[in-house]
Amino acid sequence: MTEPVTHISFDLIGAAIILLALLLAATGLVLLTSWYWKRRRARPSTFMVEQLEALLDNLPLGLLLTDREGQVLWCNPEACQLLSLDRASPRLDEGLVSLVKRVAESRQSELHELQLAADVRLQLRAMPLDGPSPPDDEVMCMVTDVSGRRHQEEFYRSFIQNISHELLTPLAAIAGHVANIKECSIEEVESWRYSQDTIEREVRRLTGLTSNLLLLSRLESGVPLRLESTNIGVVVEEAVAGLLRVAQAKGIELSIQSPPRLPRTRADRHRIKQVFINLLDNAVKYCPEGSEVQVRLETDGESIIVEVADDGPGIPPEDLPHIFEKMYRVEKESTRAVEGSGLGLSIVKRIVELHGGRIAVESTVGKGTTFRVKLPLAEASPS
Repeated sequence: MTEPVTHISFDLIGAAIILLALLLAATGLVLLTSWYWKRRRARPSTFMVEQLEALLDNLPLGLLLTDREGQVLWCNPEACQLLSLDRASPRLDEGLVSLVKRVAESRQSELHELQLAADVRLQLRAMPLDGPSPPDDEVMCMVTDVSGRRHQEEFYRSFIQNISHELLTPLAAIAGHVANIKECSIEEVESWRYSQDTIEREVRRLTGLTSNLLLLSRLESGVPLRLESTNIGVVVEEAVAGLLRVAQAKGIELSIQSPPRLPRTRADRHRIKQVFINLLDNAVKYCPEGSEVQVRLETDGESIIVEVADDGPGIPPEDLPHIFEKMYRVEKESTRAVEGSGLGLSIVKRIVELHGGRIAVESTVGKGTTFRVKLPLAEASPS
């Protein structure tokens, strides 16, 4: 008996082949997609690491990782620069090694300050690494340069002390003479007048100090200037005229040397006049009787140059770098009796800088002092 033959149609075989091909294609697509997304996920991770490294390298903060023996495992360029480390083989000095050891053993952060030089002070914070499984001997250190901050703190501490002294001195004098007036009888006219004159003088001193403090505060906060085309020669003449009587009373000669025609500058007339009044007032106050104070004007084609020169006692070399600082006064036997707040030259410097100019000083002890002010020319034609 013949067995029946099963016939499989070509359409069924073709469909099976197509289905198998589709399954293979789908499997391949899944694998390809999986590989693609793995790569996509890996790329941002690598990118983030690179960006983090770039960020740490460019931080204005020193960062370094060390072991307990002081061997630096990693540091950014700022830390290397601040601590003068060799980045190829960096190692901390013995003082910092002991700090790192304490932090590694105690697992407690510590703050330490380093005085590297007279004007360089660093702050170092050492911290043990924290995490799920932190290494016991690794310490992260942050290093910051606090030189500017400490300088500012010292400056303001000194400033407050000087201001307090400048305020207390006249206040004490006023209080003393008020008490004297209360105790004086009507017949003691001379004593009354002396106390009244003293009180009036000290009140003027307090008023001047307060006015200078307010003016300096306004200048440093950016008070707007009323700039206009200005003939500096005329401004200087007015400043000299204002101090002529005081100078004559001391037998001091004031003179002006100026070319017949000077270019103009753009200036706030009131403020720039104050510059020359302050410079001339200083020269007259500190020069002995019979001295000479000269004001010389010239131009170099780009600036107007005004020099205030005297033949007075001069300024010691160690004081020259500080004379434009607030409340700074040269302590010499010849200057202690001269009243002053120590703010005049700070005001002068600030006004000149607000005009886009510069001020410099040259001095020789026993021969005199010259202040040189340079102001940019205006676009206006000379007059």
